[in-house]
Amino acid sequence: MTISVVIPALDEAMCITRAVDSVRGGAGSGIEVIVVDGGSRDETVHLARDAGARVVVASEGQRGRAHQLRLGGEKSTGEVILFLHADSCLPAEWNDAVLRAMADSAVAGGAFGLRFVERGVWERWIEGWVAARVAILGLPYGDQAIFLRRELLEKMGGVPIVPIMEDLDLVHAIKS
Repeated sequence: MTISVVIPALDEAMCITRAVDSVRGGAGSGIEVIVVDGGSRDETVHLARDAGARVVVASEGQRGRAHQLRLGGEKSTGEVILFLHADSCLPAEWNDAVLRAMADSAVAGGAFGLRFVERGVWERWIEGWVAARVAILGLPYGDQAIFLRRELLEKMGGVPIVPIMEDLDLVHAIKS
């Protein structure tokens, strides 16, 4: 099973290398990494390429996270597509976790837990509430690296073009 990781970015020079490196660090060969840039004015595009990502630059009409996610999904080739925020990182062994989950044909997709690098009281409190929201409502958000089968994404017509919270549409599609 092949995996494509799509990372939307806009002026993410401070964190894009770390995000791409987290994909590469926990993956075997054959993982496709696509950074979809929304018109960055900093070094995001250059740094993403240097880190080993394929960079797709969105046209003016394709900017905004939903458009960039849709474009990345369309340009990707994997059987599973994982959407990663540029300011997020995947955990070690992420690839194995995704492949284990997707080995069950009844699983349409999933997401990772949220964990901050900073380990203060405030961060742990937020992590607890996010874990509770996911456990009770089954609603992970985009900063938790949502992944799903390509066939499901295609069936829903790609990532919905909405102004905010496009991740909820992906989660609802996975759950249905």
